[in-house]
Amino acid sequence: MPPPAYIRSGSEASFPSASDSREDSINVTGLREKRLYAVIGCLAVLTFLALFLLTVVQFDGNEIDLGTVVTNGYVSGYKDRDLYIYGSRLLISGAENGTRLTIQDNLCRLEDSAHFQIISSQSLRPIFSAQHPVISIDQKIKKLSTTQIITNKIRAPIDENLKIEAENLSIRGNEGIRMEANAVKFVGTTSVTLNTSRDGSIHLDGRVILDTSSRGLPLSASPALSASIDAFRVCVCGGAHQKLFLTPGNKPCDASDALCS
Repeated sequence: MPPPAYIRSGSEASFPSASDSREDSINVTGLREKRLYAVIGCLAVLTFLALFLLTVVQFDGNEIDLGTVVTNGYVSGYKDRDLYIYGSRLLISGAENGTRLTIQDNLCRLEDSAHFQIISSQSLRPIFSAQHPVISIDQKIKKLSTTQIITNKIRAPIDENLKIEAENLSIRGNEGIRMEANAVKFVGTTSVTLNTSRDGSIHLDGRVILDTSSRGLPLSASPALSASIDAFRVCVCGGAHQKLFLTPGNKPCDASDALCS
């Protein structure tokens, strides 16, 4: 504020007007003239630099570790291009204590799943269903190679042969093995062994031919002492309880009363 003015009596000076004192007390604010032009020029330069950098910066997803990504629940790739997901151990879980898919080296396991289906992306029809596990093989496929097959049935087409070849073939059924065909042929370079459990049995229905080659089966000299001790004789109890038992090849079929009772 301007300093107060004192007027002596008889002075010719007049009082200052109210409007002049009010205009002197107002401070000038805002951007005026040259400062405004300078700010507008800086904004124009920054806009030009931003547009130039957009053409230079390129975002690439290669070698980017995103950690955990939460989205709408769908993972998809571009059309006609493969989608690759890499990791030493991949876990896909729908909910806590729910179905979980584990993918790692030489292992693909689905846990806690009540039902499993593989659906075609084109026809939306199930290709494979765990409730009805029927796998159809195309007619062009004449040979199937694998180290292990777990299934409840293997069937050849009508009027075609089913041939299984392996260096060491083992067929195991927890509740039994059943084979039906017009003709079943077992060929082994060294041996063919049929094993059962302690209370199991082997049933051969139909005509059984052992070694149809010209050389025939070798005859043992059993029960003579010159018979080989590497083989056994199959003996049958002659009483009311007919049982099979084995004895060494160079000994007669002698059994105790307790065995055949």
